[in-house]
Amino acid sequence: MDEASPISRWAPDELGCALGLSRLTAKSRLLEAARLESVFPQVLAAWEEGRIDEGRARAVNEGTLCLTDESARTVAQVRAAVREAVLRVDPEGANRRFREGRGRRRVEVLPEEDGMATLRALLPATEAQRVWHMLTRLARSLREDRSLDQRRADLVADLLCGRLVLSDLEQEQADTGGRTMTVPPAATLVQVVVGLDTLRGDSNRPAQLVGYGPIPADLAREAALDAVWRRLVVDPLSGALLDHGRTTYRPPKALADFVRARDQVCRLPICSRRAIDCELDHRQRWADGGDTADHNLDGRCKQHHLLKEQPGWQVVAEADGALTWVTPTGPRYTSKPYDYRPFVPREAEPEPSPRPPPPTLPDLIAGGVPPAVFDEPPPF
Repeated sequence: MDEASPISRWAPDELGCALGLSRLTAKSRLLEAARLESVFPQVLAAWEEGRIDEGRARAVNEGTLCLTDESARTVAQVRAAVREAVLRVDPEGANRRFREGRGRRRVEVLPEEDGMATLRALLPATEAQRVWHMLTRLARSLREDRSLDQRRADLVADLLCGRLVLSDLEQEQADTGGRTMTVPPAATLVQVVVGLDTLRGDSNRPAQLVGYGPIPADLAREAALDAVWRRLVVDPLSGALLDHGRTTYRPPKALADFVRARDQVCRLPICSRRAIDCELDHRQRWADGGDTADHNLDGRCKQHHLLKEQPGWQVVAEADGALTWVTPTGPRYTSKPYDYRPFVPREAEPEPSPRPPPPTLPDLIAGGVPPAVFDEPPPF
């Protein structure tokens, strides 16, 4: 929150939980209310008295401002929800549209203000994720004062303009005419969760590209052709990720990959920040004896990692993996574990009464058909 803002840094989080809004939308509402009160008190009074409606009051406020990032983010969330719904309802059509869409892949330059421009590439989602992960990994290997975004942007320019050459060797390449950057040894991880029936071609139900969302079955099968496989187990009743198959303060890479795949997004109920861009936070602090283990780690964006530590805020872990956030004023809001069921074979619905006990992990491995999960190999 900007220090010049007239509202508390943490007020949007509490209001967002109360109204079911994203943090950015709640922040926008609060700033809008503060601006109406201070700049347009007559408009606010007319709205409160019913002489104008909300739309007119908002038009007055927004008509005096440039479009905000909050507005753009809200539109993006709506589009993502619509995309997911369409893909689930019409999987065959999604495959057709993906094949048509791949034919439109391109790179373009869009002019911006202040002597800047946007370089935009339209790629299949799996390829875009691989590029993003590689850029991020390279950027994080640079120990400089530039922000992570600035380092990513400079790497794109330096690599494509020939000022920087990637190498797996520890020595300079004399014939390149530019600097050589040694690629960090860790592999780029791109995870796709897909049902075995989809891989076999028995079903066209969508798969899940971790950090992106649903993808068509054809793209999942295509990406699987040259993938490194890793088995994940999903509870068919709750849809929660149970087991990764792989203890210090900093989680090992395999554990971090598992937690981010399990959570998908930041664990505050209203936040949609991708877990792959989030920090991993101990539920019980390491200094207080908390383990660095999956049951004690959650993905949280930087904002909500800080929020958890503020006076009056509590996060209570439930037995089913849910997290209950308690605000300083008392209301409680629950974040459920990410539900993978739309992307794995569903078992028969349990009888209403009596309800069978939840399956154990050995039962699932022995008798169920868990999804297959594969990691794409690095592009270098």
